[in-house]
Amino acid sequence: MRELTVDAARAALMAPGAPYELSEVVVAGRAVRCYLNAPPNMRAVFESMGQYADRDAIVYESERLTFAEQSAAVARLAATLRAGFGVSKGDRVVLAMRNLPEFVIAFWACQVLGAVAVPLNAWWTGGELSWALGDADPALAVLDGERWRRLREAGYSAESLPVVVTRAVEAELAGAVPWFEIVPDYRYEGDLPECEIAPDDPATILYTSGTTGRPKGAVGTARNHCSLLMAAGFQSEVARLTGTRPPRSGTQPALLNPFPFFHIGGLSSMYSAGAGGLKQVLLYRWDTATALEICALERVTNLAVVPTMLRRMLEVPGSEKYDLSAVAAIGIGGAPGSADLAGPVAGRFGSRISVNHGYGLTETTSSACQHNGRSFLERPDSVGPPTPGTTVRIVGEDGADRPPGVAGEIWVHGPQVVAGYWNNPSETAAAFSEGWFRTGDIGALDEAGYLTVLDRAKDVIIRGGENVYSTEVEAVLQEHPAVEEAAVVGLPDRDLGEIVAAVVVPVAGAALTADEVREHARECLAAFKVPAVVIVRDTPLPRNATGKSLKRRLREELADPNP
Repeated sequence: MRELTVDAARAALMAPGAPYELSEVVVAGRAVRCYLNAPPNMRAVFESMGQYADRDAIVYESERLTFAEQSAAVARLAATLRAGFGVSKGDRVVLAMRNLPEFVIAFWACQVLGAVAVPLNAWWTGGELSWALGDADPALAVLDGERWRRLREAGYSAESLPVVVTRAVEAELAGAVPWFEIVPDYRYEGDLPECEIAPDDPATILYTSGTTGRPKGAVGTARNHCSLLMAAGFQSEVARLTGTRPPRSGTQPALLNPFPFFHIGGLSSMYSAGAGGLKQVLLYRWDTATALEICALERVTNLAVVPTMLRRMLEVPGSEKYDLSAVAAIGIGGAPGSADLAGPVAGRFGSRISVNHGYGLTETTSSACQHNGRSFLERPDSVGPPTPGTTVRIVGEDGADRPPGVAGEIWVHGPQVVAGYWNNPSETAAAFSEGWFRTGDIGALDEAGYLTVLDRAKDVIIRGGENVYSTEVEAVLQEHPAVEEAAVVGLPDRDLGEIVAAVVVPVAGAALTADEVREHARECLAAFKVPAVVIVRDTPLPRNATGKSLKRRLREELADPNP
């Protein structure tokens, strides 16, 4: 077959009658270009996975589940959730655990029932988890033993709502229902409970860090997630038509997915793998040597990683001894700092490797822009063109669109933009307008429609793929009785992309050390939010005429303490 250019491949796949043809649909009263052939909902996606019954679906340490076994477990759990716990369409079900097979099963059980899956950040403290449970108001929570232990230490009890706990010894259950009582094995002959699910019914609530100190729950619909699935398939087909995806062999493709499932990158990779019949390999926690060993052992064809993970895989001493010859596609997301990986990636995997690097947020259900085929290796400084159906605007402070090459705020419109924030009309009104999502990020489009992200208008630090909002950390630091004022900024870090740094000014006459500041932060915040660098200064923070701290100046001072 003759290889096409990226632009020609994109056009062919979206042409009338082609698999990724677009059609205008009215969503919430507004016209949106959607995939004509997209599944109607995630239940339909799950049912389509029956064609892979004999394939491996999940590999986790010594455990291995086929698609048939996964399907039986989902059907059993869905039946029990409805009959035993009264979970019905629209009810929220919290999922808080590491990347375990039980998460995958519980997620699909929610989609089958039309329930709303609410993954919570597994790194949060007990207090943070408890707050989110109160905000989501779920009908049920499914947790692993570690998350349940944190909640109990924070004063939470199973009397507050039904709780199902997995991977815990009996003594740790404390009134919760053990998972193995509901899913004792992977055999079940019953049918899926009946449910009618519309494309714009809610399917997930994913919490994203908030600028006001509390996370916001982005409400993702069935259409949002099915559009993401179509975008993933589109990217794969572009790779095939441009010759950067090798022909399928008789071996089942396999995905190494270390992305946390509570982030849209990990969640979308998880359900995309299922929809495509891939064997999904899970890790309890990231370890570079373990990841390399598993890639060789399981003949991993697809990687889903943040730049930090990929850089470590390429640079760890002895990495060349691992056989990564099966790897044909790499998805890079979750953090900035990918441009310098183009050379090492091509050097290790060859120039025909398909790299899916893009730009997206929780509110855009992962990628709003996405490289296709070889375009990342050719233009690594950009994040690719908009995905099919997605429109990107660059808007100036005057509200007018900026021409190519001129920077402004990035606005996104399309079938993957979420419905808004859960139970938060003020934040929804501030971020969404006439179907457009205002990202708060600064970027520019070139003449070919490729987006380059230049800066972040929002006060966010991206540490190893995790978003840390400065205002949230500042609010916690200022609760310390000896802290008069605090400012939190991100500092460049080659490994993690950015690290969290805090500058604090003590109350007059108070003694305060950096260790005391960090210890206070640890008591209230997940570990990834705790400042790695703390500077205690005697002079007030630099501020502008309106009283806002000048963080650019602080970053410059921290980067060069002795100018």
